[in-house]
Amino acid sequence: MGGFTLVEVLTVIAIIAILLGITVAAMGPSDGPRARRAARDAISAMLTRARSEAVSSGNPTAVAFVGLGDGPEESRGRAMTLYEVVRDEVTGDLEAGDQLRRWTKLPGRTILLTSEAGAGDPDRALNALDQPPALEVRVPEKGKSRPSVVQVPCIVFEPTGAVSHPAGSGRIGIHVGEGAWRNETLLITARKDSGAPLADTVYLSRLTGRARSLEGDNR
Repeated sequence: MGGFTLVEVLTVIAIIAILLGITVAAMGPSDGPRARRAARDAISAMLTRARSEAVSSGNPTAVAFVGLGDGPEESRGRAMTLYEVVRDEVTGDLEAGDQLRRWTKLPGRTILLTSEAGAGDPDRALNALDQPPALEVRVPEKGKSRPSVVQVPCIVFEPTGAVSHPAGSGRIGIHVGEGAWRNETLLITARKDSGAPLADTVYLSRLTGRARSLEGDNR
């Protein structure tokens, strides 16, 4: 009864090693781009939903984001929802009305980036996470029965479909990178060759309230 020769055994081992290498390569590097793409799609869908809600209801509607500086650590830069908003006639301050959707978290290890966290923008669009918190909301916190009361940044759509907040001119940018919180410190886990965070961007037109996505490059 014949057995395998040494050459045959080594050939099989080499083939298995190659296949394993291809599998790891296919799973590893592509996980980040896939997660960022999914996060972009989720943000675009939330913005579109807020615009549609404002137009159909006739009430200003906000997409609220938990910023990087406040709120439960597990939600910072990762959670978003929709609120009906009311603007104070005297001060112009925004007040949260009914919450229209449950809090949604971005997929995988994706996280929203501020300019301070390294999110650059060659088009000089206003970073939505750079604005001062404008809306007081309640954010669920793991392990606690009561939600945390947090001031968060937001984007407000008017019944015309246009964006009224944050104030300014030009487009608004929402930058999605990869990272995680460790002991109150944000660790960026994917960077460009230049060292800046690798990030995809959702751009929002103030005039039309329409969003479009742009995939980041590695330069």
